[in-house]
Amino acid sequence: MLLVARVPGVSDPVEFQAEAEGALAALATRPGWVSGRVGRALDDPSTWVVVCEWTDVGSGRRGLTTGAVRTQIMPLMARFPAEPGTFEIVSSA
Repeated sequence: MLLVARVPGVSDPVEFQAEAEGALAALATRPGWVSGRVGRALDDPSTWVVVCEWTDVGSGRRGLTTGAVRTQIMPLMARFPAEPGTFEIVSSA
């Protein structure tokens, strides 16, 4: 499973990056975690993206909803726009 969240309008990049890295560190403790990345748009430095990969949908959903982890990631998730962000991986190379 992939979680891909575009985060527009970041006014303090240092604060956002620390928040995102803290959330990824918390998520990385969960079973099924594969990887996570934080990126910044080259054409618009106020737009960022957070990408997480999980072994399967169940692991991803459990990882995002576990009590202690959820508390750590909620400030970041509150920044995510209301658009589809979780994707089932159907092929890879």
